Amino acid sequence: TATPTPVVAKFKATPAPLKFGKVKVGASKTKRIKIKDANKPTGAAVLIQDIGLMGNFTQTNTCGAILPPHGKCQINVKFAPSVTGSQNGAVMIAHNVSGRTSVRVNLTGAGK
Repeated sequence: TATPTPVVAKFKATPAPLKFGKVKVGASKTKRIKIKDANKPTGAAVLIQDIGLMGNFTQTNTCGAILPPHGKCQINVKFAPSVTGSQNGAVMIAHNVSGRTSVRVNLTGAGK
């Protein structure tokens, strides 16, 4: 298969930031980030090179290596605090869209 070249795309990740609010220590909460290539169906595909995570969060996703034109996928982010207090992190989505090498979604939550 051919590797997509850098494309001009309307690549979106929503919501941003992703706020978990207060979660009891020992419990967890999962929220979804929706990823969308808003190109027309006849446009270029987006190459998703990596989905990285920073902070005390975990993720699973339905995103393949290539997001087709007008395609969608999701990242499920789980916050399971082990201590009380504010906690921050981020999901970084590396891609081949011209002018931007990644999309960052900040994550916030608090253990209670």
